[in-house]
Amino acid sequence: MTIVRLKWADTAATDLHLIPGVSSPELVRLLRVDDLTGETLTPDLPLPAGNTVTFTPQLTVADDHGIELTAAGEVTVKTLALRGHSFLLNVALDQDPAITNRIRVHVHEKLSSLWLTPSRLTVRQGADQARFSVLGLFDQVIDGTVVLEDGVIGDITNWSPFRPPGANELTYVHLPHTTTPALTWSATGGPITVDARTGVLTAPVEAGPDTKVTATTAGQHADGTAVCAPSWSTHVRLAHLGGPGVQRAGTVPNILFLPDGFQDTAADQALYNRLVGIVKDRLESRTETRPFAALTGRVNYWRGWVPSPDAGVTVLDELDPSPAPGELPTKAVPLPLPSTARPAAGWSLADVVNAIGLPNAADYPTGTTVETKIGFLQTVYGNSITADLLRPRFDQWVGLNDRLLLNERDTAFHMAFSERPSADAILLGHYISPNPRRISDNDLTKFLDALRGPNDDILPAGLWSTGKDRNRVVMLCRSSKDGGLASRRKVSETSNGITIGVSSAARPFHQVRPNSRGDGFDLKPDDIPTDVFYSVWLTVAHELGHSFGLGDEYGRRTDAPTPLKIRQVRSNPNVQDRGSLTVDGTPEGLIDAGKIKWSDWPRIDRAGVLKNGLTDPVGGRFTVDLVDAKASGLQTDDIVMFRRRPLATAGKPSDICKIVGVDVPANRVFVAPLLGGTVVPTAFPAGSILLAYVRKPDPDFAHDKFGGVLTLADPVVLQRIAETQNPLNAQPRAGEADPPNDVEGRPCGNVRLPVPTFATNFPHRAAPRKPDFSYWTIGLYENGSEHNCGIYRPTGTCVMNRQFFEDPKTKTVKLADFCIICRYAFVDSADPTLHHAVEADFRERYGIRGAR
Repeated sequence: MTIVRLKWADTAATDLHLIPGVSSPELVRLLRVDDLTGETLTPDLPLPAGNTVTFTPQLTVADDHGIELTAAGEVTVKTLALRGHSFLLNVALDQDPAITNRIRVHVHEKLSSLWLTPSRLTVRQGADQARFSVLGLFDQVIDGTVVLEDGVIGDITNWSPFRPPGANELTYVHLPHTTTPALTWSATGGPITVDARTGVLTAPVEAGPDTKVTATTAGQHADGTAVCAPSWSTHVRLAHLGGPGVQRAGTVPNILFLPDGFQDTAADQALYNRLVGIVKDRLESRTETRPFAALTGRVNYWRGWVPSPDAGVTVLDELDPSPAPGELPTKAVPLPLPSTARPAAGWSLADVVNAIGLPNAADYPTGTTVETKIGFLQTVYGNSITADLLRPRFDQWVGLNDRLLLNERDTAFHMAFSERPSADAILLGHYISPNPRRISDNDLTKFLDALRGPNDDILPAGLWSTGKDRNRVVMLCRSSKDGGLASRRKVSETSNGITIGVSSAARPFHQVRPNSRGDGFDLKPDDIPTDVFYSVWLTVAHELGHSFGLGDEYGRRTDAPTPLKIRQVRSNPNVQDRGSLTVDGTPEGLIDAGKIKWSDWPRIDRAGVLKNGLTDPVGGRFTVDLVDAKASGLQTDDIVMFRRRPLATAGKPSDICKIVGVDVPANRVFVAPLLGGTVVPTAFPAGSILLAYVRKPDPDFAHDKFGGVLTLADPVVLQRIAETQNPLNAQPRAGEADPPNDVEGRPCGNVRLPVPTFATNFPHRAAPRKPDFSYWTIGLYENGSEHNCGIYRPTGTCVMNRQFFEDPKTKTVKLADFCIICRYAFVDSADPTLHHAVEADFRERYGIRGAR
């Protein structure tokens, strides 16, 4: 076994809120590992026996700070030395190199109140995963009816185990030195039942009286109402918005739109229908979303309608409300996550949160100065934390003392922004994905498999669940907060699908309001827009790009790519890890420009898709059956090559051949190898392509003297990368241009680069023309697949990086488009017969000769 990742099971990474009288789970039981042995990835395995895990609190070691910590990672609050504060608990798996993770623990004096959210929850018959969340208000101080201290809201749903525990498995918060759960569940008055330990709800029928569900802890209780609903496998008819229709659904891409947070009113449905129609039209008509336009008529667009009980979608992350003085909050933005390091100087707000946690209003009221608190903070967190490091961000940090969590919404597909607070949230504040506490992958699979065409047509089995379009499910969410994500869902033991969540506008904040019952704060649902902001349809284009194999082209993370990340990147055609393009195959090696994925991709005039695998030639020629010979445009005397798909792992194409005959009605062409070349039939299975490449002028076509292959990448640019051993965003060498300059093979700067990223690594910073803008130059640029370093992208701007940016000269907003490399890869995946459209785009941007 080769363990490449240590992680938390299910939702166990969320913050732990503890009070005296309860103990945390034995955290070692909530750890999982990913094993990557050779090319086989086995995720989410239990921690193997014999592996040692060490838990270390990020606290000074001279004192236990009132915390008892066992070797199994069980945390108990003994005293209130840390009341109102939190600490990070670091976890290390003892191997070489060590693999780490962490979790954040909050210490409180008391649980003042608790409530279930949403207060009313729909439970579908036979659903796998439905439960209330439990929010608690800690350390509120009241004198009569006057609130002296507001307290802190925390999510304590993780006091219950996510899954039923085995015998003596302390996977839940419990009374110290016992197996007694600190939180229990019961249900009365209706048909829905609740697991007393996990809180998971089960509806045995699709209709019935409401059920009262109660969560109880330490003499306090909270009630919610559970409502029966039809099963996830209930048929839903779809509207067909465009494309060849049901009869071709099994052979063309199918993009499905579904609603979340739109209620059961004629107005909501009409506005949802309008928004989906606008997004579809923008995809097919705008230059920025090419090659969707080329796919018009060759892609099916479908729209479903499932209304939500509540308006708007759930917001899970912790928010900074920043109200005006003396006023209740109306707007809130996501809090910063803690960083993972303590720089020597220039701390960011995230660095401060990493070092000393988050403030509370009682201990850190507005106006608190660092000088009054530095002594205590050093006692708890160490002398490396100094007033000079904290001071520049301290007022901003204190301003987080009124942070809040929102109550959740009861919606059709339980889409949610981000995730409940954790030290290292994977889902950032603008990410939208299914809430794992409400809907399982299996539940969504049942729904997708039950979909029908407009006339109750039977669609291809597993089309969007386990089949070829499992990555093309788009949830349009009722929220004006900017958001989008292509989140993975498990569709089988060996494969995943994608659920795309996207908001309906692009505002930077959520609207909030106090709950009318006094239970914290609610989302104030946004009005449904009548038009679609450009960021929405560009975000849909970006996320759908993933369904055609494209990877993200932006940076963010400062750590090195993991083996899992590198494995993923090697399956994406538009990003590349450093180790795969160096001479010796290591990240430290010298760049071999010939190993750049897209360095030798030929421009393609025409292409056809093989219907069957290539068979042995007869009489020196191959009989090649195509899916659609007419669409391919292939002609007699075309000079062609065979190539496998998918593009990222296709390998080299065959030796060159000539088409010696075409039978369009039979969808067949006849191909003969040229110049003594060989073609191995078994190397080209069904789905491979036969491509007519763009070439230099032929010296003597009649005597089989052909021009060389013209590639997307410019050999002059590739040579520059090889000579300087630097990406195109580096600076020229000394003497080639005014400072700043870079040395050959300079280290990566580990920053997220501005977009557009100009190609500056040329004498006088003058990239070859065409293209008109240096950021269109094809080569290597740092930042890719969310990492600042170690992964490269092909151009300086693309929808797969940032969807829009400010023009540095005009200071106006410019919309990004798909770069040529992404268009090429997109079409190669979706419909290779459209390569001619990409070639037309290439000539417009790079000139008819293109690469020299």
